Amino acid sequence: MKKLPILLALSVFGIVSGLPAQEVMEPAPYQAATKSTLAISETIRNPFWPIGYTPRPKEEAVQEQLLRIPVEQFRVTSIILDSPSIALINGKDYTVGQFLTANTAAGQVKLLIRKIEDGVVIVQYKNLFGRIPISRR
Repeated sequence: MKKLPILLALSVFGIVSGLPAQEVMEPAPYQAATKSTLAISETIRNPFWPIGYTPRPKEEAVQEQLLRIPVEQFRVTSIILDSPSIALINGKDYTVGQFLTANTAAGQVKLLIRKIEDGVVIVQYKNLFGRIPISRR
């Protein structure tokens, strides 16, 4: 009894495997009808930005070039080269990393004290650097 289903299965398999194989047609390569582009103007929100993201306003480089660090406003009277280095500027003591306020034509700006060296204090505003020498009066 068990031999009959096995024999039938083997014979069907033999018949199916003896049939000639059909040729497999390869699909034609995909070509898009039109290529999509995304042209975004400056006034329209970019759809790829995260929700709630607002870009920073672009600062004009021309205005930044016109701004000059007014080192004449500051008088360095003494410098202590220790850990931390201290500079006495306009009667107040400052260390590296603190901010000085300077008046410019564009208004008040904060200058970062970048480095205190022997005889000079180096300050920074954005990508502009200035050197405030010690007063030798």
